Formats: sequence, structure tokens, C-alpha cells
Amino acid sequence: MPTDDRFPEKRHRMLRAIRGELERHPIVIAARGHPQSTFVEVRAKLAPERWGHDTKNATLRVA
Repeated sequence: MPTDDRFPEKRHRMLRAIRGELERHPIVIAARGHPQSTFVEVRAKLAPERWGHDTKNATLRVA
């Protein structure tokens, strides 16, 4: 099976798009790509009180 040498670049673009969508969501406080130079994951800090939960911290990780 042939491999795609551009996979890291494609993954970075996809994760940037996901980060952009997360940043617009009202439940998300902040969304960042890690590492900043070539995203391999996106981490989002959430505001659980905005959806009626009393927990102090909530995060989402997309890899």
C-alpha cells in the first residue's frame, strides 16, 4: 500500500480547521493546536457551567 508523504501536512490542515470550529462554539473557552508548528492534536478548554454541569474543569482532545 503506498504511503502519503504529505500526511503530516494534511493532518495539520484538518486539525487547524477543527480548532477553528471549536473556537466558534459557545462552550469552548480556548482551543489550541499542539505543537504550534505542526499540529498533531488540538486541545480545547471547555466551560461546563455553560451546559449546566457543576464540574470545575473540562477539556477535549482531538488527535
